[in-house]
Amino acid sequence: MKRNEVNRQPGFHVHKTKPRTIELAANYYWIFIAKNGRTISKSSEVYDSKQAAVKSIKIMLKLLQATELCLYYDHTKKGSEKVADLFVF
Repeated sequence: MKRNEVNRQPGFHVHKTKPRTIELAANYYWIFIAKNGRTISKSSEVYDSKQAAVKSIKIMLKLLQATELCLYYDHTKKGSEKVADLFVF
């Protein structure tokens, strides 16, 4: 995917990897993007479930002390990647 095709809106973006073989399941990872469109951080590992990836985002938000307002983009479902959800604590 080309860089200009990627949603560079500020917030956390959860992505799903494509499995290499039929036996392997897809994995999830996240990217945190700043207001200027640059990547601040990425998950250091891939997660077996989307819930585990979201839980690690919440831990990251607590570490950054930014739990008031954070946008969350879900790129795992077709068509929903341009609509932001909010994390609520």
